[in-house]
Amino acid sequence: MKLWMKVAVVLCVTAWSVSGAQAQVRIIGTRVTGDDPVVLAGFYEKVFGMKVINQIGAPPAEVILNVGATLEAAKANTGPQFVVARRVPGEKPAAVAHSILHVPDLNASIGALKAAGVSLKGEIITVPSLGGIKVVFFNDPAGNLMEIIELKKGMINVPVP
Repeated sequence: MKLWMKVAVVLCVTAWSVSGAQAQVRIIGTRVTGDDPVVLAGFYEKVFGMKVINQIGAPPAEVILNVGATLEAAKANTGPQFVVARRVPGEKPAAVAHSILHVPDLNASIGALKAAGVSLKGEIITVPSLGGIKVVFFNDPAGNLMEIIELKKGMINVPVP
């Protein structure tokens, strides 16, 4: 496993102790960029079933997506949102910073990625020390590094050691 992959897995399970004003900090979303936010948002709709809940600008400079069984459920979801923004001309995708998407069936998601013409970056990584979670990396069509993770049944988050 490459060093950056090991670092990414360690970072996703690191817990911070916060107090005071920091205790009120919460993650409200994640952002990826691409040359055409509408097209890239369509990729996330097709492969992961996300729903477009808002667009900013005309033509859209940002497309905001969320998860839910229906559009109404996605709009009502108070969890972190997924924002696809127009990439600044000449800007390159981030090499290590990336979004992590939890999926219920890693193999089905890999199949959807491959059907969308996306190749994986390396093999599936199984992390026994974290309850056997499975992780795989890929670059989306705009070149953004992404990670999908499958937790063991009954787990709702990555276990904190």
